[in-house]
Amino acid sequence: MTSDFKQNGGHAERAHAKYSASQAGRWAGYINGPGAPGCAAAVRLSEGIQRTTSEAAEAGTRAAEIVEVCLNEGTNVPESHAHLQIYLDEIRLKSEFERYKWFRPEFSLEPWISKALGEKPGSGEVGGTPDGLAIDYEGLKIWVVDLKNGQMLVKATDNAQLRLGLLGALQKVSDEGFRLDGWELSGTIIQPKIYPGTFTWKIDQPSEDFFWDSVAHHKAALVRNRDPKSQPCPGDHCTFCPAGGANKCPAQTKAVLAAIPDPEIDPVKSAEDMPIEKLAEIFKAKTLINKFLETAGKRLAKELDANDGILKSCGIKKVRTNGRRGWKKDAVEAIVKAAGAQGEDLVEQKLIGLTDAQRIVGKAFVDKWTEKSRGGTAIVDINDKRLPYSGGVDLNAIPDAEE
Repeated sequence: MTSDFKQNGGHAERAHAKYSASQAGRWAGYINGPGAPGCAAAVRLSEGIQRTTSEAAEAGTRAAEIVEVCLNEGTNVPESHAHLQIYLDEIRLKSEFERYKWFRPEFSLEPWISKALGEKPGSGEVGGTPDGLAIDYEGLKIWVVDLKNGQMLVKATDNAQLRLGLLGALQKVSDEGFRLDGWELSGTIIQPKIYPGTFTWKIDQPSEDFFWDSVAHHKAALVRNRDPKSQPCPGDHCTFCPAGGANKCPAQTKAVLAAIPDPEIDPVKSAEDMPIEKLAEIFKAKTLINKFLETAGKRLAKELDANDGILKSCGIKKVRTNGRRGWKKDAVEAIVKAAGAQGEDLVEQKLIGLTDAQRIVGKAFVDKWTEKSRGGTAIVDINDKRLPYSGGVDLNAIPDAEE
């Protein structure tokens, strides 16, 4: 198995491009799939908003590192990450039983993606790093793979991220002296946490046509995105959009307001009497509504900290929420010892729930070996039975509200 290793910096250290492959479904949309042509205002509205990593993203980085070690050492993944074995097997299948050259997760296609779209390589404007790229130079095959660690099912067909990766790969082989036509292209999505198989998109379009169609599509998307007058376009891509999370998207607000039931509909019987078309409209906007309410709560909490008199007059207040009780770090050995012969039934990869443990070893033991996390704050109706909370009061000094 031949490979290029650690080119263009490590996977974990490299910053996302402004127009990144991982977010291509949002800013560029799809050629044949839903969501075309994406949201031309998402990148602009998200500028200045700090991007935070997610648990799934961090898990993806760790997965890449684990698979990298296994590839180098010729081993299988450890039992603690057994779900990654299918990813490792796919790589080995391409590398050992076919004539692919494997480009590791650290390999970036940014220079070639940028060149294909007429951008300046290295500018950080457009780019992407696939979790894996394999090229069979003899059989003229290109394969891009992306590992997903979240809980939302992602399909491979016309996947915007895979498309941009294949575009960059075709530019790369073209720069190496190969023709753009005649290549067999495919992209695979692997989601080992929620699906034991793989999703593969085998492009039936001639590779040269695929290249130029993709170039035209993404160039047009960049023009739309760079136009300061471009308007946002709500859709599935709104779910993780930073602009929506920061209440900076006007289309989100319009969609939420448009989904509110008509005032003449009886609110008590609205679920029964509301026209099915209106119910469907509200249901389709649920992602935007939930995001709107989440960010509205943050805004209200911020305003309440500055001037609680304003929001009290509006009939809302901030209260302390209860923390959740969970096992202490050193509770495993203690609970197994206390349970005696039943201890083996209590521990697998994590401890059983508190209710089951209390039934076996008693409430006093559970109280001793658990601790309650500090609660947060929430915006509630003024008639809520909990005491108003002021940011200047010690959270631990306030007794828990009655359940």
